[in-house]
Amino acid sequence: MDDIVDWFGSRANIRQFENDMLEIRVRISEGAMKHWAIQYADCVEVISPKRVREDVAKTLRAAAERYK
Repeated sequence: MDDIVDWFGSRANIRQFENDMLEIRVRISEGAMKHWAIQYADCVEVISPKRVREDVAKTLRAAAERYK
């Protein structure tokens, strides 16, 4: 949780679920979101906007290909 506040400030809208999952809504540039999501790819999932989700997926697939 501290990492979220460090990255996005107190304006991040955070919703916690019973299964220890969090939903975080922020307003940032798409490029910043893409790089942040890739950095934390092992524990985050971009839900929307769809174009950012698809761009993150494309980048991660390309990265995975380099490690075959």
